[in-house]
Amino acid sequence: MMKNLQFYVSSQEPTVFKFPHFLLVQIKWNDFGRRTSFRFYYCDLAKEYHLIGMLKIIHMKESDTSSVIPKAFTQLPDEFCSLGQDIEFYENLSKIDNFDINDVLDCLNDVAFNPGIRDSFQNTSNFQNSLIRYSEAEKALRQAKIILEKVNIEKRFMFNYRCLLPNAAQHHEVEFNFGDMTELPNNIIALIGKNGTGKTKFLAQLALDLSGHSRKLLDKETFSPSRPLFSKIIAVSYSIFDKFSRPEKGRSFSYQYCGIKSKDGRLLSEEKIIENNKEALKIISEIGREILWYNSLKPILGKESTVRYYTEIFNNNNFDFLQSDEYDKLSSGHRYLMYVITQI
Repeated sequence: MMKNLQFYVSSQEPTVFKFPHFLLVQIKWNDFGRRTSFRFYYCDLAKEYHLIGMLKIIHMKESDTSSVIPKAFTQLPDEFCSLGQDIEFYENLSKIDNFDINDVLDCLNDVAFNPGIRDSFQNTSNFQNSLIRYSEAEKALRQAKIILEKVNIEKRFMFNYRCLLPNAAQHHEVEFNFGDMTELPNNIIALIGKNGTGKTKFLAQLALDLSGHSRKLLDKETFSPSRPLFSKIIAVSYSIFDKFSRPEKGRSFSYQYCGIKSKDGRLLSEEKIIENNKEALKIISEIGREILWYNSLKPILGKESTVRYYTEIFNNNNFDFLQSDEYDKLSSGHRYLMYVITQI
């Protein structure tokens, strides 16, 4: 990270500060009682102030950011995150010389450029009701990084991936095209091959290389035309024989593993699997995705059974229903699919 980036917070226009610096000027506007809005300035060595745009900063728990945010900082504490409120904010910031935009956004715990940070906040009421309250802010959350990286939005998920697996005589190379295809849904690609040809290892290495956590240096042919800007990888594996490295979730990348093994590779107990399921169901309830869960399970369990689970878990807040006799009647296949869908 670039050093000597200085940020100040003020309720009025600045007077005397260290130059150059960034300034956050509090705005009285509130979102349902939440005071999170600031005008964000850059001040150069000539002491001229340049308005970058509107920035919102939320705290993990507190609703009034201005009362708890440090008045001066070089790195926003972990209990805060921020988001520019439109694409123009990021475009203006990128035009300022003398600093790297990624360094500034990292210091601000920006969630558009740091999906790992976003994961920690996205289920909070401050995130939903203030940070992305307006459509322009949600657009910035999803597209700011893509636009500034000058990636063709229509082709951002069309790429070739090439890697050399252990004990392989030659490279494996696959074309991924998540564009407009008519033959199959454009968000599904299947790898087909004989046993032992390296399908699992190939996908595991792809996840590592996408995350930037691979231990090997990537050459220019690993991704072509360039590495796609995936912000999150969800790996689903329920085979007891699968062995692959999992990248650690960081500030700039989010990796989620859904399966039956712990971080150290041991099989989870039935009690732990039920506990994980309960926690996932609570999150589904908190972020309002109960209907999506219901519609996903209905073709698998049938309407009558799915209604019963929905009613007990979400209407009656009975998460212990997963330990009831009713749950024990489900086949192993039904339990497996319920766990997969719930975790995803």
